[in-house]
Amino acid sequence: QQQQQQQPHYGTPGPMGMAGTVMVFYELDMTKFNCERLFNLVCLYANPIKVKFVMNKPGMAMVQVSDPAAASTTLHHLTGVPVFGKALECGLSKHDYVAPSRSAGPLADGTPSMLDCPASRNHRFRSGVYQKNRLCPPSTVLHFFNVPKATPHDNFLEMFRSRGAPTPISIFSFPDDGKGKSTDRGLMEFESIAHATEALVLCNHAELNTPDQRVYTTKFSFSNNHIEPDAAGVTRFARVGGVPSAPPQYAGDGGVALSAPGLDAVPRAVVAPSAGDMAEEAEPDFNAPFLDDITTIE
Repeated sequence: QQQQQQQPHYGTPGPMGMAGTVMVFYELDMTKFNCERLFNLVCLYANPIKVKFVMNKPGMAMVQVSDPAAASTTLHHLTGVPVFGKALECGLSKHDYVAPSRSAGPLADGTPSMLDCPASRNHRFRSGVYQKNRLCPPSTVLHFFNVPKATPHDNFLEMFRSRGAPTPISIFSFPDDGKGKSTDRGLMEFESIAHATEALVLCNHAELNTPDQRVYTTKFSFSNNHIEPDAAGVTRFARVGGVPSAPPQYAGDGGVALSAPGLDAVPRAVVAPSAGDMAEEAEPDFNAPFLDDITTIE
């Protein structure tokens, strides 16, 4: 009898965790990473419960997630991803839970060396529809959502630049669907997988303000879509469906953009976003043939 593949539960474990729920990340760039930024990356594939940097081993961090299947899924997608000039190294820890350090001080950037986040509002896997999220490996395109309506693209560029992140080479906002929603969503394309990953690490969950002082938490995920002109030169985005059956392979040192055939070679699946901090909204229909203009960044 064929063994059924284990699926993540994305629940909240007991206080002591369980075997196979703790991951270890090695040789992280400590001028770029901290607990919140590592959370920003891991949260695309699992609900981080605790994030801790090991102070006596620079560049080493431990992340406890909700269950073993979630940890396995995270490692499947993130192992070898190019980010900040290195291929991401990660694996399972022998520990069942992340324990607080007795003498843990702040990191070099002044932020805490441990983040305890069992009930974070930025968890993306919850009851109901969130159990059905489809996962996408890192790509050159980010899907953004939960941003204020009609946010100027220059505001996005300022957000990236202010955090020292790579800027996209193009931004595509989905057309208004006429349903009176208060937020926008769309796609951003970067020069390489490394640039897209770095932008997500540095800017996922960044806050954007509106003129009436409402605060929106910007959210990013990797997308299976890429943006291309058709034969007539009309800009549109194309969808590549499917879920990879093996871990994706990442070419080069992360600083060189992959070619269009390279993007098509790895099937990608869309990550369905969670409810935003300011609004509960459903994922857009990525199969719809949007033909709206794209803003190209010079």
